[in-house]
Amino acid sequence: MTDSTSVAYAGLPRRIRALMIDGLVLALTLFLSIGLVVLMGLQPHPIAPFIGLGPAFMLEPLLVSYTGGSVGHHLTGLRIRPVTANTRVNLAAAFFRFVIKTCLGLLSLVFVLTTRKHQGIHDLLSRTIVVHKRPETVRGHDVLAERTVEETGFSYPSGIRRTLITIGYLILGYVALTVASLALLSHNCFMKDSCRSATDSIAILVLGVAWTVSVFMTCALGWKGKLYGARRRSVACNLHETT
Repeated sequence: MTDSTSVAYAGLPRRIRALMIDGLVLALTLFLSIGLVVLMGLQPHPIAPFIGLGPAFMLEPLLVSYTGGSVGHHLTGLRIRPVTANTRVNLAAAFFRFVIKTCLGLLSLVFVLTTRKHQGIHDLLSRTIVVHKRPETVRGHDVLAERTVEETGFSYPSGIRRTLITIGYLILGYVALTVASLALLSHNCFMKDSCRSATDSIAILVLGVAWTVSVFMTCALGWKGKLYGARRRSVACNLHETT
């Protein structure tokens, strides 16, 4: 439990539960709104995409902006706020956050394990944090304090730069995974998703483990300023270069 002046950050397990709930809410909203379009016979009408997709894309941003969190956040006792103020997130930032989170899915939460304020990629880019609504009612190990990430004696690139460079490495890693899959898996397994041989099963397991480890390692190294393109620099070296 934290004191009244500190921020009670939410941990990864609770945030994953909130993300899964929001995924179900998104799917249900899409099902209902698209079903409404079909029932009303609006498919040829130009307004059909807005009725079919609009509710699903606007529900969470509206809830985050006006109530402080999505359905998943409210059900898990969490709320979203800007990094710099204990207020609600504006609608534009809430929508931007939702789009990034929806595109990346669980991958967006990997950074929660490495960042100082326990932020996912979508939090970093939208300048938001996720905190407990009532930390006094939560078990102590679920309430996280600010993490020490940046070491003294070094200057670090901005959080945005480290995030973008890390995303770039993840994209390259995914391309490498695709190439490795093409080389290791049979044609039927890779092209037709018909993986019946023991060799294919072993290859899929190895590739899956390698991808998972690489994602976590890339995110950790990227945020610590140890990836080319966004590397930390020794303060002593910076002072030497300027003299």
